[in-house]
Amino acid sequence: MKKGTIVAIVVFAGLLALVVIRSRKPAERGITKLSFTSISPKAIDGLEISGPNPIKMSRKGDGWVLADGKAAAEKAPDAAVKGLVAIDTADLVTHDPDRFKALKVDDKGGTHVVAKGSGKVLADFYVGKMDRGGTYVRHGDDVYIVHGIYPAMFSKPAAQWHHLKLFDLKPDDVTKLEVALHGEKPYTLVQTKKKDGYTLADPSVLPKGFRFDKNAAAGLVRTITSARAKTVLETDPGTKTTGLTGGADTFTLTAGKKT
Repeated sequence: MKKGTIVAIVVFAGLLALVVIRSRKPAERGITKLSFTSISPKAIDGLEISGPNPIKMSRKGDGWVLADGKAAAEKAPDAAVKGLVAIDTADLVTHDPDRFKALKVDDKGGTHVVAKGSGKVLADFYVGKMDRGGTYVRHGDDVYIVHGIYPAMFSKPAAQWHHLKLFDLKPDDVTKLEVALHGEKPYTLVQTKKKDGYTLADPSVLPKGFRFDKNAAAGLVRTITSARAKTVLETDPGTKTTGLTGGADTFTLTAGKKT
C-alpha cells in the first residue's frame, strides 16, 4: 500500500472518530424550546417591565393598577399577558452573547419582562426587535424567534398604560350637569323624567330671544362623558401653566345621587 494512501486512511479515520465523538456529546444547552403556554393568564397578578419604557402594575379585581396608584388602561395589560402566555417556539436563533446587542435583547437595550403570580416569578425574559420571522426573545442565554407577539405589547410610553378616559360613565348615567364658564352666568342641565334627554333646571337663565336646544345639551353631556386625557403628568406643572385657578371653567356631573 502506498504511503499516501495510508496517510489518507489515517486522516479519514481521525475525522470519522471526531464526528462520532461530537455526535455523542450532549447538547450545549438543555433548553431547546421556549413556552409559557402552561401559565394561566389569571395566575399572573403582577408585571414588571424595565428597559426603554419601564412600568410596574398589579392586578386589582377585574382590572390593573399602576405602581403610581393610577388605574391602568382597559386593554393594554391584558394584551401583554395574552402575548406572554402565547409564547411558544423551538426556533433557537443563538446563544452567543456577542449577538444580543444587535438583536436588542441585551440587558441594556432589551425590554425585560417579569411576570409574577402570588409573589412567585412565573416568567422572566427579554423582548428584542422584530424581524421578518417574528420577534426576538431571550430566555436566559438563549435567543428565540417568536411569532405572534410584538415589542409594543410590552414596551410603550407610560401614557399608553394609563387609563385615560376621565369618567367611567355613559351619557344616560348623568342625571345632572352643572356648568360654570368663566365670565358667564352658570346653568344646570337635568335629565328629563323620561330619560330621553336634558333640559334646563332654570329656564330663566336663557337670554332673551334664545331657545333651548335639546340636541346641543345632549351633545355636551356626550362630549364630557367621553373625554379622554392626552397624557398623564407625573408632577403638577403649576397653575401658571395649566390655568386651573379660580377663573377656570368648571363642569360638575352627577350620576344618580353621586357627584
